[in-house]
Amino acid sequence: MIRPWLLSIATTIALACAPAALTHAAAPAVIPDITLNTLSGAPLHVADLKGKVVLLDFWATWCGPCIAALPELKEWHEQFGPKGLAILGLTRYYGQSYGLPADRTVELSYLKSFTEKHEMPYEIAVGDGQQAQIFYGAMLLPTTVLIDRKGNVRYIATGTNSSRTAEIRSMIEKLIAEDR
Repeated sequence: MIRPWLLSIATTIALACAPAALTHAAAPAVIPDITLNTLSGAPLHVADLKGKVVLLDFWATWCGPCIAALPELKEWHEQFGPKGLAILGLTRYYGQSYGLPADRTVELSYLKSFTEKHEMPYEIAVGDGQQAQIFYGAMLLPTTVLIDRKGNVRYIATGTNSSRTAEIRSMIEKLIAEDR
């Protein structure tokens, strides 16, 4: 079994070496009605967010670059939330907690503790499998997907660095400025 800290190191190295081609503006594609559960257990339908600019943040607790992106996500939530941005952090069950095998109850408890510790102010949803990751092509973490108010996927970026962060911010501003 691969330990989470090893995956975090491998992910960090892979993303540091990732080519710029992993960032692209997606051709508009209407979002599917994927249903996920929030940390409180309530169902969340991604399609219900239509009418808002949506940032999907695919992340994991063991992903160093995901954790490094948290300050920007918090800032965008505060700055752009009142203007119509909805951030949704998407993770999935990995079957472990603190690097040890765990059932879903223990893992969910760990996720709640993690989000409180890191003061993540936006909604977090947990998938049972990789359905959402596969649909959005989020096989590397972190992956950011931006969806316009009409429900069209407009941008997908994998990884994190200062230029990518600036690019995402610029795209958020563009999508918010578009007609409702």
